[in-house]
Amino acid sequence: MSTVTLKTQQNIQPTADPTQVIYQITFTVTAAFGIDKELFVASVGDDTVQYIAKVRDLLVYPNTKAQAISQGLDFYRVAQYPGLSYTSLSEAENATAVIQAAVQAVNIDWGQNNQGTTFGGTTTVTYDSSTT
Repeated sequence: MSTVTLKTQQNIQPTADPTQVIYQITFTVTAAFGIDKELFVASVGDDTVQYIAKVRDLLVYPNTKAQAISQGLDFYRVAQYPGLSYTSLSEAENATAVIQAAVQAVNIDWGQNNQGTTFGGTTTVTYDSSTT
């Protein structure tokens, strides 16, 4: 079993135009058990977060930039996804929901992988007319 604590910090920033604001979001994995805290995949080239890790990324990409460079990899994992900015409240809310769901999904997938859950193989079930 694995657990993740994800902190979502949302701020509203004023702009030069008094009729507009910027909705900023930062996601930080503050605690993890049975899974790495570094659940966001960042580019070695510019350190920007590219996406939320999948199980494969947890197995392939290290959690430091130095390790990624020494292994000749283009990506590494980090625990914070900073500075997402939106001009629309609905876009910011949608992004928040999508990222939270993706973090939850990788946590579930990782927990299942490490508990020996398998998907695949063959199952044969026989149904007859009396089966409801």
